[in-house]
Amino acid sequence: MRNNPIFKELHQTGVNRHPGMFGMGDMKVRIIFTKEGFIRRVKGGQTNLSAARTLLYLLMMIGMLGMPFVGYAQEIPALDSASVVKDAQQLIQKKQFASAHKLLDAAIQAFGLQPVFACQMVENALKNHFTHRNFQIFYLRDYPSQWNGGSADSLRNFEVVSLRYPDRVLKKIIELHPDYAPAYKLLGDYYDMQLSYQAESNMLKKQSIQEIENRIFDNYQKVVKLGIKDAYVFRWLGDYYFKQDHFNKAKEFYLRNVENNFEDPISYFRLAQIYFQEKQYSQGFKYANLALQKFSEDEIYMRYESLRLAALSLLNLGEEERFLDYEFEAIHLLPDQQDAYLDVMEYYDRKGEVATIENLIREMLKNNPYDRKGFEYLEKFVVKYNNFLFSEKLFEELIVKFESSDEAMGNIYMYRGNILFRQGLTDEARKLWEISRGYFKKCLPENHPIFKQIGNVTQRSDLHHSR
Repeated sequence: MRNNPIFKELHQTGVNRHPGMFGMGDMKVRIIFTKEGFIRRVKGGQTNLSAARTLLYLLMMIGMLGMPFVGYAQEIPALDSASVVKDAQQLIQKKQFASAHKLLDAAIQAFGLQPVFACQMVENALKNHFTHRNFQIFYLRDYPSQWNGGSADSLRNFEVVSLRYPDRVLKKIIELHPDYAPAYKLLGDYYDMQLSYQAESNMLKKQSIQEIENRIFDNYQKVVKLGIKDAYVFRWLGDYYFKQDHFNKAKEFYLRNVENNFEDPISYFRLAQIYFQEKQYSQGFKYANLALQKFSEDEIYMRYESLRLAALSLLNLGEEERFLDYEFEAIHLLPDQQDAYLDVMEYYDRKGEVATIENLIREMLKNNPYDRKGFEYLEKFVVKYNNFLFSEKLFEELIVKFESSDEAMGNIYMYRGNILFRQGLTDEARKLWEISRGYFKKCLPENHPIFKQIGNVTQRSDLHHSR
């Protein structure tokens, strides 16, 4: 910027003079310093707004303005408000986050706390900070144009700027402009970010979580009342009601995303869940299939769950072949997940196809010996069909394959002991449970709930007597 001829003229003239005269093309701008601020005067002809704006930006960005630009702001606020935001957005697209912040901060100094500047500044901080201090101070920096997340050494020469207490900024905007919807949206986003981070860190108690959720809810509800259509807001409110089992209200917000053609696959998936629970299986299949189409290839787990939900809807519609097609597609997608296997095995169990179930159990546990629901199914299966020889052979195969995995071996010996217990071989079962504890002690903390499950297995292992 210091090579810019306009900057040179400004520098040579000096803004500390009373007054200073600056030339830009055919326009001359006289800036007179007063206690109230700066007053712009145009000498001769029509005002060149583009040149005036350029001058203002130069003054802002080189830090020469220390007081509000009162006269200027009153004369052309609409044009320059939009221009400041546009230029800030262009800087953000170029990963010049600190520069965008400085420009917006300078605009606030020049024009006052206009909501369009303040909200853009807060949004930049919430989305693009590289670190924060307890959600009170958010730090931003510029990045090289070709920077792709490499060594931090290349960033040392880039200035760091900060935004303090963005929530206070937003609350002030709401106080001054109570109908300005973006401020409510950003304040909701701020609390949502805080909730997500602290919930993941297990820093919040249940009561605190509810308090923050209520703050998010209040702000997002205000966004909706002010007529703003936002996909994330609609989905968040849908999820809020979904978790409370208020399915009709949840459905209302998910459907808003559908009606507005917002690309939010979670809303489609949640609708499928609700319709399935309401036994509206045609609608359940419709939305599960739409969710499947909308989830990206990388959202593999949600694609898996959408396939399962579509499959179960088809099964309830009597379309058994298509049910199996969808379930096996899910198995092929994530072979280490057990739920689709369990869906299919329960289907074949109702038909009494024991050999097919055995093959599926073997495949499932060889793909994943870590999730215990697969072993629980094996335990119930061998007791129901009195097929203990199958489980013994399978356990031997699993021991050979997973002998180097303490967690897998802990599961194998635990459930092998359970099955011996169900045959009345209590002493042998206890020996295997002790071996299981030994493996789990190598890989799990002492307070892990699995140890209590092994210790109380005789109390819960009543399947043998009930069959």
